[in-house]
Amino acid sequence: NNPAWVVMIEVPLEEVFADARIFSNLAFLMSTLALILIAIITFFIANAITKPIIASSEFAREIAGGNLNAKLNSMKMHDEIGELVQALALMSVKLKEVVYGLKSGADAIVTSTSNLSFTAQELSEGAVDQAASVEEVSSTMEEMASNIDQNSENAKLTERITLRSRDGIHKVASKTVEAVE
Repeated sequence: NNPAWVVMIEVPLEEVFADARIFSNLAFLMSTLALILIAIITFFIANAITKPIIASSEFAREIAGGNLNAKLNSMKMHDEIGELVQALALMSVKLKEVVYGLKSGADAIVTSTSNLSFTAQELSEGAVDQAASVEEVSSTMEEMASNIDQNSENAKLTERITLRSRDGIHKVASKTVEAVE
């Protein structure tokens, strides 16, 4: 009924797979180029992110080391990293204001303490002079002289306390100046 005829064509395997091999090579080349392009873009994005973070870290180290005049290059970024850089710069300005305010306050305290010490010394000298005059004028006023001597001792004690306070404040002022420098 049906004759069994078969037609056969012989085509070399290389010829059959030639188009597939070209497509495969082209796909490999495109993938390689895409990976290189992605690596380059990733490098630039990572650099744009890490550069301000590294600069901010170095700036913070300088401030921590006592260099209140350290500068942070302002970067025109409008993301979280830009906000961090701006906050660090503002922190530096405010910290500088606080330290200079402390220094001014310490200087004012030192001046006031010196004036107080001078006044206490004058008071002490006046009390000693007054005690000597009272003893010369009347021997019947021994009780009054005793009170004046007590006042003199209190004034000397006040002077010693004031001198100790002044010395302590001088130490605080010098430490503040060292911190500012």
